[in-house]
Amino acid sequence: MTDIPINIEMLSGVCLFSGLDPDMLSAASEYMETTHFKAGDTILKEGETGDELLILASGRVEICQTLVMRSEEQDFEEKDKTLIVLDADTMPVFGEMALLESSPRTATVRALNDCLTWTIQRDRFIEFCFKHQKAGVIAMKNLAALISKRLRKANKDVLKLTTALSIVLKH
Repeated sequence: MTDIPINIEMLSGVCLFSGLDPDMLSAASEYMETTHFKAGDTILKEGETGDELLILASGRVEICQTLVMRSEEQDFEEKDKTLIVLDADTMPVFGEMALLESSPRTATVRALNDCLTWTIQRDRFIEFCFKHQKAGVIAMKNLAALISKRLRKANKDVLKLTTALSIVLKH
């Protein structure tokens, strides 16, 4: 797999860096690292504590969560449920909550094919925000908007599941 250099043109398409001018994007790229993953590799593991956000620069990943389900033998077992498949075409980010806090990952991210990510560690992101304050405020606003959007979707999903469960339990 060839490296895709971290560059300002590609970074401008990443939601975290939306609204940053070329100088700000150039500064942000200096705080990031490139990481390669092979098909089948686990990139992030649900339940493990992380401290970085990843940007998918090439490849495809699946995001899964562990569900407890009843098996055919009526026993309960854990199974991974794929929630979404992400493609690098949209430059998606994952692991965003780790930029704000040290807590367990909420999902597993697995490489479906060879992938390249650009990674920014929490301490490096905070350093970037303090050193480049205008860019840092924009990036933090974008981060808050991303987390807010994902929280709204999760709330809608919980409401749908709760509604479906209440309908099933009434019958």
